[in-house]
Amino acid sequence: MITSGKFSLLSLLLANLNTMPFCKVALVSLLVVLAAWAQPATQMIAAARRHLGDRYSAAYFSGGNPPKGQSACVDIVVSACRARGFDLHSLVQQDAGCGLYPWLRDQDIDHRWAPNLKVWMVRHTRSLPVGQAYLPGDLVFWSLTGDGVADHCGVLSDQQGARGKWKVIHQFPPACTEEDCLGRWMVVGHYRL
Repeated sequence: MITSGKFSLLSLLLANLNTMPFCKVALVSLLVVLAAWAQPATQMIAAARRHLGDRYSAAYFSGGNPPKGQSACVDIVVSACRARGFDLHSLVQQDAGCGLYPWLRDQDIDHRWAPNLKVWMVRHTRSLPVGQAYLPGDLVFWSLTGDGVADHCGVLSDQQGARGKWKVIHQFPPACTEEDCLGRWMVVGHYRL
């Protein structure tokens, strides 16, 4: 919430709602902006949650998409982005000519490598500070080994864990879960569509 001194913008608008007509317009505008942000995040989270319980599989799948009930971490992010109209399978291929993608080997699965998805996110989404301003629906990439290479990714949930951080919907063997693990590994990327 935007604050100025001890008053928030929202409380200021509400306090002056009847005395200052422009406050009604400002409040409605603020609510429209908040609703516009929340809907895409909700769509992304719902798409990610459809994978909960999937068995882990990083196998090769002709056409690129694993069968229902199987997924890897990248598939959770791919599904969340697809819910917003971003087909990462096609988009990674369209962007592949830039020379920045480290794992271009097969058009069926190039989008199923976390380092490749991270390159696409850096080039085409809002990169946000690591460790700050996390919101539900954000996409997070980790380096599990601490070497700085993105080898895991997930979608932030709208549920908070016991430590007050957003839970993560991610595929970590043996199955896709929604858990309190945001600070478990080194975060190397934080993005918002």
